[in-house]
Amino acid sequence: MSLTKILKQWIKEQVRENTFLGRRIRAGVLLLGRWRGTPRVVGEFPDYPSWLQRNSPDAKDLEGERLAWEKSETPILSAVIPTFHPRIANLEQLIDSLRAQSYPSWQAVFVDDGTGDEDLTAWLEEQAVADPRIILISMAKNRGISEATNEGIRAASGTLIAFVDHDDRLSPDAFSSVVRLFERDSSCQCVFTDEDKINAQSKRCEPYFKPGFNRALLYSRNYINHLTAVRRSALDDIGLLDSRRDGAQDYDLILRLLARFGRQSFKHSPSVAYSWRMPESGRNFSVVHQGRAWKAGRDALAAHLEAEGIRFERIEPAFGGGWRLRFALAAESRRLAVVIPTRDKGALLEECLASLEAACDPSMIELVIVDNGSCEPQTLSLFKTLDRRFPGVQIVSAAGEFNYSRLVNIGVQASTSPIVLLLNNDISQRQGGWLEEMLGWAEMSWVGCVGARLEYPDGRLQHGGVVLGPAGAAGHYERFADPNDAGAFGHLQLPRGCAAVTAACLMVRRSLFEQVGGFDEVSFPVAFSDVDFCLRVSEAGFENVWTPYASLVHFEGASRGRESAKTESPDFRRARSALRQRWGHWIEGDPFVNPALDRRSEVVRLSRR
Repeated sequence: MSLTKILKQWIKEQVRENTFLGRRIRAGVLLLGRWRGTPRVVGEFPDYPSWLQRNSPDAKDLEGERLAWEKSETPILSAVIPTFHPRIANLEQLIDSLRAQSYPSWQAVFVDDGTGDEDLTAWLEEQAVADPRIILISMAKNRGISEATNEGIRAASGTLIAFVDHDDRLSPDAFSSVVRLFERDSSCQCVFTDEDKINAQSKRCEPYFKPGFNRALLYSRNYINHLTAVRRSALDDIGLLDSRRDGAQDYDLILRLLARFGRQSFKHSPSVAYSWRMPESGRNFSVVHQGRAWKAGRDALAAHLEAEGIRFERIEPAFGGGWRLRFALAAESRRLAVVIPTRDKGALLEECLASLEAACDPSMIELVIVDNGSCEPQTLSLFKTLDRRFPGVQIVSAAGEFNYSRLVNIGVQASTSPIVLLLNNDISQRQGGWLEEMLGWAEMSWVGCVGARLEYPDGRLQHGGVVLGPAGAAGHYERFADPNDAGAFGHLQLPRGCAAVTAACLMVRRSLFEQVGGFDEVSFPVAFSDVDFCLRVSEAGFENVWTPYASLVHFEGASRGRESAKTESPDFRRARSALRQRWGHWIEGDPFVNPALDRRSEVVRLSRR
């Protein structure tokens, strides 16, 4: 390893470990980024402090909110707070943030989990005497975070239960933002909010602007995390926290809520309502018992997947302490239809087909080449040899004007396999395992379309999922990101749900393709045809998934050129207009993009509002 790489790695470790030098380096980099107008550096947004000033409620707003709540009948929200060797200074800040809440009907249940600290007990008793909304429970011995939390839940009188850690802080409108969603929808069982961190200088930093409910991302990490509130009746139904899952007890609870009530019972409040303190060495369970916490999460996820009938081989560590599902191509795997629209460019097609051969036994592939008028000798010669490589291959002629949607529909109709992979002829394998990865997700009953990580030949990102809004229509998430860029919030390293995925490499169950009527040949002959298809799949109640673990090269536009807003061809303008007309409500509010982020940009950056 070169000296430069060693130095870079050392600097990253200093920043990650939050050492004194690391904090100074981070501050300098953020200052430089703010001066240069860089959207995102060192894992956060340089202009986050100014964004906070613009978007935090002022005293007048909070007082108006408080008065409005007092005029109506409001449910009690009980914050359950297990404590174990906390710093009293941090507890003071937490209680101050509770007393500053604009929502008046709250209760805080502190559970001292056998700390054995007489000074702490006396201090907490003083707080309870001074404020009747504060309840103190002292446990004779340490029983762990789940048991302590459960004691707090049993003692709480609220119909809504919020989970709060002993050294964190709440924004003054935190409870209001949560209760509002519960009051709006009686089917809502769980509300979660955005969050940020408190650094060693007590400054707020590293915001996590979360998407709405995102099952694929949840299977990769507990992104819901803080602040989370649940109806007490839901806890009565599914049971309290499981002490076997200590370290990931909240993750286990979320998965059990999902299994019992479904994704529609989760609501996201896009408010940075919770600030959690950056962990201090030796004082945080997840730091001291990192391996144990990860295993507890793995076990919770495995139990959930098995109960849901989801087939997987194993669960491995993933980016940021998350989990990666590993899938296998079982011997009894169902046959897969691969539909490739093409016209000439035999060398490209050959590379694409070689990638398929390397990915699996060709006998499991039902290959359908939809030929839109090829005439080059190299391509025609290639066609003649395919039956020796792919048993039962079909070369389906589809002459006439290029209409991508028509070619896809013809290819799917000519195939019979229960799962279909749409593949451009300019796709090439970068690494193995991509087919197993896509099939693993596609076989889940709640999944709609599955898309892959596509890269330009130089390694930069071409497709990280489709986001709605850029150019007034749609664009590619974090396009042109460097190969080693984890992306905002680490989202380029983890499978996640998104509005749509590109049909350059798209897998879907045949039954679902037919259910939504295939591709729209009239309104979307080429541009945005995949976006429209994926949105119809979403409207049918399924979630589209993008996974970084299926990585391929996309020689984008190599066959027919690339159509984009820059060319502004009449066909492109018509398709963009049709997309806006049909899906304007999605374009204005992509549920997979947090409202705090700039919806007009493919690069993740803060909104100017």
